[in-house]
Amino acid sequence: MKRFLPIILIIVASLLSYSNIFRNEFVFDDPDVILKNEAIKDITNLKAIVTTNYWHSEANAGLYRPFIFLTYAIDYHFWKDNPVGYHFFNIIGNLGSGIVLYLIFALLLNNPISALLSALLFVIHPLHTEAVTGIVGRAEVYAAFFFFLAWYWYLRGYQKGYFNVAMMQYCLFSNYAIGSYIAFFLALCSKENSVVLPVILASSTLVFGREFSVVRSRNILVSLVPYILVFFAYMLIRMSVIGSIGPQGEEQFFHGKPFTTVLFTMSTVFIYYLKLLFLPTGLLGVYRHWPMYASFFDIRVIFSMIILSCAAICSVLYLLQKKTWQFFVFFFVVTLFPVSNLVIRIGDIMAERFLYLPSAGYCALVGFFCSSLLRRYPGKIRLLLPRRVMLVSVSILFVSLIVLTVARNAVWRNGIVFWHETLKHIPDSFPGYYNLAVAYSEKQQYNRAIQALQKSLDLHPRHHLARRYLAELYYDIGNYEEAIKQNALLLQYQPTEGVVYSNFALCYFKQRKYDQALAVAERGLKHAHDKTPVYHVMMRIYKNENDYENALKTAYKAVEYNPDDIKAYLNMGTYYERMEDFVLAKESFRNVIKRDPKNLEALDKLASIYFKEENYRDAIAIWRNATKWYPSAESFWYYIGLAYDRMDQHELAVKSWRNIKESSEYKKRIQERLQ
Repeated sequence: MKRFLPIILIIVASLLSYSNIFRNEFVFDDPDVILKNEAIKDITNLKAIVTTNYWHSEANAGLYRPFIFLTYAIDYHFWKDNPVGYHFFNIIGNLGSGIVLYLIFALLLNNPISALLSALLFVIHPLHTEAVTGIVGRAEVYAAFFFFLAWYWYLRGYQKGYFNVAMMQYCLFSNYAIGSYIAFFLALCSKENSVVLPVILASSTLVFGREFSVVRSRNILVSLVPYILVFFAYMLIRMSVIGSIGPQGEEQFFHGKPFTTVLFTMSTVFIYYLKLLFLPTGLLGVYRHWPMYASFFDIRVIFSMIILSCAAICSVLYLLQKKTWQFFVFFFVVTLFPVSNLVIRIGDIMAERFLYLPSAGYCALVGFFCSSLLRRYPGKIRLLLPRRVMLVSVSILFVSLIVLTVARNAVWRNGIVFWHETLKHIPDSFPGYYNLAVAYSEKQQYNRAIQALQKSLDLHPRHHLARRYLAELYYDIGNYEEAIKQNALLLQYQPTEGVVYSNFALCYFKQRKYDQALAVAERGLKHAHDKTPVYHVMMRIYKNENDYENALKTAYKAVEYNPDDIKAYLNMGTYYERMEDFVLAKESFRNVIKRDPKNLEALDKLASIYFKEENYRDAIAIWRNATKWYPSAESFWYYIGLAYDRMDQHELAVKSWRNIKESSEYKKRIQERLQ
């Protein structure tokens, strides 16, 4: 029992720290990455899961994390849009990371108490709430878990034990070694910062092993070759899918900035990271307001550079002195380096979640120093602090951290709470008020959403996203005059946005001012870079006036402009169906299905036309195929049964109707037919 007590404590501490997150909703990036991600909504479609970049809607985001997508697909399969299961998956990753970290530190430090303190601090630290409580922080959690697992199995992979082999020969094909390679690959497929694992493997072997020798160094280098091969295999897959090492163009936070600006700015960021580790207060979900520093002579830059230079020198000295504490400083620096913007510029300047993996070095330092004090000065310390006092002090510290973590979890309750708390710290953040408005809108609190958008525009009048969203909200609540006013203002500094012309025209359309609506649309066709939404609104106007001739002409122009315009083909098919030209209607719907085989509307309408033509077999085939993707669409089963009934295949009709579980309307119709 004593053997498993540390693991039990780690599990309990992790569960206590995150016990209040199960009621939390999808917050911040969660809806975009998960709920709006079509790639994860079919767990059997592994091709979509492994060939979609992380920001599926942003081609140049430069992130590729297929394992995390697979976990989202598993969650979505079982939980759909219920966040409970997603949170549970994150907690499992956090306590798993803590357990493996305990095993590593117990092995390296040869002190179970120090290892336990370090692992407990890791799983309860309030700084980790963004990674664990925020669902999309899962990338950090599982990248760290597999990173630690690969490291642990590497250490265990030496013949006859890590510390007892004179030559320290590594079994390249032992079970431990193969498991370590697989874990490294999964870490890379979880997040890109895992790439530094070989550096940590080599350095930990040098520091905690025997004296330096050429043979030992050669063995260590040989042991790293499979990891390098795994890395190149991952990069080959990554480049074939997304074609880039990292974010490109304007997706980079420091896009267009000189290296000196990046260096000076990031030096102040690193110092603030240290503050957050030692004093986890004032936590934020976003740090894009952080100032950039272009000059070395700013006092904050000078101070930061001095501190970091000292830390860098100390972290290198371990090669000569083999000091344990210097290794953990080195671990922190190396694992933080991939998100430092110094080599590859990423999409954020800083984030608390970036510290999830590096903080293991900090936690190890704390545990190591505590145990060192007790070992070196046991009498003096016990004289000043009796054992019970020390135990109580440590307990109070850890309980306090758990309380802080639980309190921070509550901030992630929903978008409204999250952005309200964020704006308390950065009240001049116009993007913050925009995001608060989105959160209010999702809760149908439109008046508060409008107030938040107006505050955002007060801070930044040319914030086009806020202006457009404000116009859309006014449109949604029926205040078309205000929507027209906002769209007109928006076109003053965004005269080429097709969506704005479309929204503008729709406001006049809702007021039945069709001539003015068409006039705005015509302007859009002249000036907009993307004319597709303008064509769409014109089709809607013509259809409303029953002018199918002009509606069809516009649809043909739309597909000529964009041959993959699915909506134009759908409208075209609908117009031809209304005109009872079923041949051209079917051709239009087939064009949709050719481009989008799962398009529900096109499948249903094409099958309906076959049904009207009494071609029941083709209608049944299309509806049956559609039920594979839309098993809850009970109307399909009703009409499949009706088609069988028309063909006098009554047993097949009844069998099809048995698939209707919920719809009382269809059940009533079936009863009437069977009587």
